[in-house]
Amino acid sequence: MAEGYIIAQVYTSRAIIPIMDASVSITQEKEDKRVVIGVRKTNENGKTHPVTITTPNEELSLSPGLRTPFTTCDVQIEHPDFYTMFIKDVQIFANTTSIQNAELVPIESGANTKNAVEAFRVLPQDL
Repeated sequence: MAEGYIIAQVYTSRAIIPIMDASVSITQEKEDKRVVIGVRKTNENGKTHPVTITTPNEELSLSPGLRTPFTTCDVQIEHPDFYTMFIKDVQIFANTTSIQNAELVPIESGANTKNAVEAFRVLPQDL
């Protein structure tokens, strides 16, 4: 096994305004349980520090084969002024830092935000 890394970059207004103090949770499904791999806050540039994730060995991504050469994780991003975003199946490769961009939508004044989550799924790469 090897390691890969993920950083979240969180912004609004078409990547013009970074969002500071967003909470980013990185999770994985393991044995039918959701396991928290890491939780980070975004800085003044809207970025988190990296989260380390165990991945398959890099050699698996160098040629076609039957084994998946990456591992997946889910990313949830929350901030009290924006709708929550959930991104499923983000792909992480060995010895690589993946940057997950996330454009959050501001909550309108007086809006009912109960269970308001914007969800996305990343489709596997055809390697």
